[in-house]
Amino acid sequence: IPDDGDAESAAYYPEPFDLTPYLRLVDEFCGVTLPKIASKTVLPAQDETFFHVYFKCEQCDYLDHCHSAVDASKPAIRRDISAVAGLTHESKRTLQSVGIRTVAQLAQAGAGIGKVDGAGWSLSRRAEVLVSRAKALVDDRIAPGLDPHTFLMPPVSEVALYLVVDHDPVDDGLVTLGYLYVEGGTARERIEVLPTSSRAAEADALVGVFTDIISDLEAVDRRNAALPEDQGIRAHIYFYEVAEATSLQDAVKRHLDDPRVRSGLLHMVRLFPPDEVVPEPEFRGMQHLPATPLRSVVEQLFAVPTTVSYDLRQVSQALAREGAIAQPYAPDEGFARPFSSLLSIEISRGMREERRDAVSVENVRSDVSSRLGAARSIAEWLQDEHRRRVDAGDLKMLRLNKKPFALQATFNPLEAGDLDVLRAFELLENRSGLLENLVRLAQPNHVRRDAGRAVGPMRLLHASPGVRDVLLRFAIPQEAQESEISSGTFGLVLTDGQPDLLLEPRLWPRLACQLKASRAADGPDVISVTVYRRVFDSPDFQEMMRRAGQASWWLDQTFVDINSSKADDFLSYLAAGAAA
Repeated sequence: IPDDGDAESAAYYPEPFDLTPYLRLVDEFCGVTLPKIASKTVLPAQDETFFHVYFKCEQCDYLDHCHSAVDASKPAIRRDISAVAGLTHESKRTLQSVGIRTVAQLAQAGAGIGKVDGAGWSLSRRAEVLVSRAKALVDDRIAPGLDPHTFLMPPVSEVALYLVVDHDPVDDGLVTLGYLYVEGGTARERIEVLPTSSRAAEADALVGVFTDIISDLEAVDRRNAALPEDQGIRAHIYFYEVAEATSLQDAVKRHLDDPRVRSGLLHMVRLFPPDEVVPEPEFRGMQHLPATPLRSVVEQLFAVPTTVSYDLRQVSQALAREGAIAQPYAPDEGFARPFSSLLSIEISRGMREERRDAVSVENVRSDVSSRLGAARSIAEWLQDEHRRRVDAGDLKMLRLNKKPFALQATFNPLEAGDLDVLRAFELLENRSGLLENLVRLAQPNHVRRDAGRAVGPMRLLHASPGVRDVLLRFAIPQEAQESEISSGTFGLVLTDGQPDLLLEPRLWPRLACQLKASRAADGPDVISVTVYRRVFDSPDFQEMMRRAGQASWWLDQTFVDINSSKADDFLSYLAAGAAA
């Protein structure tokens, strides 16, 4: 479907798909896997075929047959290990090969299962997480996760903005867009339901909701201008699923030809301006991560007794059973999905095709409202739990440092010209890349290492000062030797693993380093890093040296964008010429 078209028209464009890489997989399946399947015994009382239940099974006609093996009504000793959220097909095969077939057996196995013969990347890296989730299912209790804190969410947000977004993959368009504004005991919501695939209606919904969001944030900005900074109001945006933010981003892309949407993008530059590109003083004071996906926070901090998925329905109902929240998401008949709480394709298609059994627009609106309320309950519970832990003398759980909200003051989107629009696109592209990088850096050290984006923990062997730089040699553990970081990687920083350093882009130049090409004599367990002498001698770096000593050093890749500043200079030059 073209960007300016919809599913109801005959317009289309061909999208090439390279089939060649898949031919080998098809040959392998037919020659190796299929004969094994055919050799299995399948009788009414005996089924030897391999199966695995995960979140993509919702559209499968055999789901009812397989779901019976993971159903919560079964005791843990009989529940198939597919019930554990995050378990992959290959991990299940490996576990079955060593006799672990049920949730109870996995809970008893311990983290050592990640080192069994044949354990793949997923099982070896996520063994502790899977075991903790299996234990939560056995006990039917929410338990602390492996990570004691997260940098994805602030501990306080006096103003919270919640968004729910549903997408129809057939029409490639939004079905719903819900917005809930919460400040203290005041709550106000706006919900747009799109019963047709009209692109004009989608644009109107986007503009209507974002007009409310911008208006609300402008009001916060005006109030903060009259308050001392330490008394200012902190505002934050919440989704439940990452997929909702992606769907909203794609919807905006479809309407860049609409001047109202372009104006909205210019307002986004005012909301989250990047320091590196725009030099005006009003842009100083980076506010990291303007939005939080609540599901990612819950997955990182807690082991929740949910089946297959950490969807909104299961997580909120698990919290409600323990008395943590009072408003779980309890979908009406027809809205419930096994492993997701987003609107099902059956409902969106039934509504748009005007089927006899289609649910009403009002019922859809009510469902969106329920999800907004449940997301709010989870966010507020997380912040209450943070305060409880701090009051009890524990470490901080939510560690995203949000400053009072303020708009950039010198730029007026209502008076912007075409060059300003181009400049905004470039800035938003830069900001998007920076935020994506910050989200990755906000993950725990071991997660970044296991994904190949960090090297550590490293042990400092010795430092060799030179005239211009200092050569540092480190011993690295075996699990860090397959990192994607190489001697040609840009934007490397050397830290003692403290996220407060990694999540502050203005500190990155003070931690900058370069990875030297490895020497054959060193072997795979030793690397050499050079640090400029001025960086090494700086008070910040020396303090980190005293704090870290020989152990606990980490090498990370940060965000580098060499094009945005050049594009911004060029557009500014064109704007100056146009003004003259």
